[in-house]
Amino acid sequence: MVMDFLVDHAQSAFLKGRCIPDNIAMAEEAIFSIHKKRLMGHILKVDFAKAFDSVDWDFLLELLKARGIGPKWLRWISMILCFSKATILINGSPNGYVRYQRGLRQGDPLSPLLFVLVSDVLCTMFDNALNSKILIGVPLGEHGSICNLHYADDLLVMTVGGAEDLRVIKLILLVFEGLSGLETNFSKTCLYTTNMHHLSKASEAKTVNCEVGLLLVTYLGIPISGRRPRKQDWESLIAKVRGRLSSWKSSYLSIGSQLTLVNSVLSTLPTYWMSLFRLPKWVIKAIDRIRRDFLWSGPDIDHPGCRLVAWKNICRAKEQGGWGILDLSTFNLALLGVSRCLPAFRGCVLVQVNSGYESLLWKDRWFNGLAPINIWPEEFLVSTMPHGTVRELALLLERLSFVNEPEVVQIRSRLNVVSMGYSDLKVWGLMANGAFSVKSFYGLLNEGGLRCPMANTFWKGPCPKKINIFNWLACKNKILSLENLAKRRCNRLPTDTCVLCHADVESVDHLFLRCQFSWESVWRSALRPAVRVFGDLFVKAYVWSIWITRNDYIFADKHHSPCDALMKTAHMLLSWYSAAPEGVKGKIADPISAIRSSLEFAGPRSQWVVDTPMLEVDQTGGEE
Repeated sequence: MVMDFLVDHAQSAFLKGRCIPDNIAMAEEAIFSIHKKRLMGHILKVDFAKAFDSVDWDFLLELLKARGIGPKWLRWISMILCFSKATILINGSPNGYVRYQRGLRQGDPLSPLLFVLVSDVLCTMFDNALNSKILIGVPLGEHGSICNLHYADDLLVMTVGGAEDLRVIKLILLVFEGLSGLETNFSKTCLYTTNMHHLSKASEAKTVNCEVGLLLVTYLGIPISGRRPRKQDWESLIAKVRGRLSSWKSSYLSIGSQLTLVNSVLSTLPTYWMSLFRLPKWVIKAIDRIRRDFLWSGPDIDHPGCRLVAWKNICRAKEQGGWGILDLSTFNLALLGVSRCLPAFRGCVLVQVNSGYESLLWKDRWFNGLAPINIWPEEFLVSTMPHGTVRELALLLERLSFVNEPEVVQIRSRLNVVSMGYSDLKVWGLMANGAFSVKSFYGLLNEGGLRCPMANTFWKGPCPKKINIFNWLACKNKILSLENLAKRRCNRLPTDTCVLCHADVESVDHLFLRCQFSWESVWRSALRPAVRVFGDLFVKAYVWSIWITRNDYIFADKHHSPCDALMKTAHMLLSWYSAAPEGVKGKIADPISAIRSSLEFAGPRSQWVVDTPMLEVDQTGGEE
């Protein structure tokens, strides 16, 4: 709270309630204003040389003293600065120490706040120049004018004056350098201009000894031109998403790993852009195509694999029968909810009326948790104040004190609390603490469809994610059984008969439920009470072991007995149990006994003599 009062609002880094989008929105608005009014504008993107490492300690301590920091805090900060040291690694071993003489240690939680206070001096110098009419800032209508934006050491200076303004800016930067030690790197500083001849650009760039750039300022990672982003701007975002695939090796990734990378990397890369802009539909489709192809084929998206499920179905929440992949279009709306004031967003905001100035009369939920437009829709259609505030209604009812209709009396009782002393309090109705959450808003916007009662069955438990996905696909009849391959005209085998029992067509139901091999190997054991303690985990292990056995038969020409499939199931259960969290382990008192009691001796495997207990780690007594 103290820092918020000490630091100018032109600086938005490291302070609660201020964020990067604020600076980008202000920069966009300023450049748009220059274009709209056809002004000759100068935009200087300033680069500081090793900003954190250059802060002068004497200046910093004098600054803190001037800002009212007490002697005890000054002594503590001075000790932190003066006793800091670094070591030099030679062949991986530390060799001596070097004491710092200036600068702030990056990674120290106090350093960002100290740096913000230092940069605030530069903010003050620009503000004084603006107020003294030495600089001419960019006009922003009723909000006055602006000439500088800061985010830590990223500085953008804007002016609509002539070359004289550039000289003033350079002088301010040099004076600030002499005071604080922060040196401006003019060789990396860039000047952008609007509505100027190219010869004038070159001449004015010499004034600052910097380069001239085309007006597409990349500020805080976002290209800014004062206009809507162009196609090539969006293509850079798409290229960034596609570029992540080059470092991922498909041969080492299962579909579970690919799902994790889709959710944690490919889906989150556009988040910064989506928090600022509404992405065009073609951009979302392009990113979705990359995510979809990677999910089904891995990094080699030029040769997409078999897409087993429609993309829109797996972009649903897991509770709604999907895979929990972000729907980018909906997520974009959730990120923009606050700034765009979407009707769905306003409907989730509860209002406690104090002054009544900030609350809309009809559309805000201030009346018993409801919006009056939903209580009296017909009255809203004939209202003379469709965009009025609660305060305006309170003043009106004071003049109509003789009206005693039941609805008016009810409203008047709610408006008795209107006070001029406090601002209206708005809380987010979807969270218990009242704070806005993008996750909760996304969940609201993404609501739809039936709830999947088996979501926990598919996605909970200590087994690998690829097996969860396979069981989900098997339940939906989407795995590539011979029957499904024949429907897709992709079956390269001469028949679609089950390779394990040769009795019927290999459908999903037959393979896992009716096949004689499956029944002999697992289902007979699954009926035993000792195995039931594993519940869904046993079913997942069984389904996966049958599928592996079937694939070995088709692709490797390996023949397994029902006992082999049962042993695979048992080993998977034990390995998953050993990796399970303590809460899951506590539900099964003795897993080894539970599995051992369910197994029946089915005779030795081919070429092996089994002479040890079935579930010991070493099951081979010798090889013939």
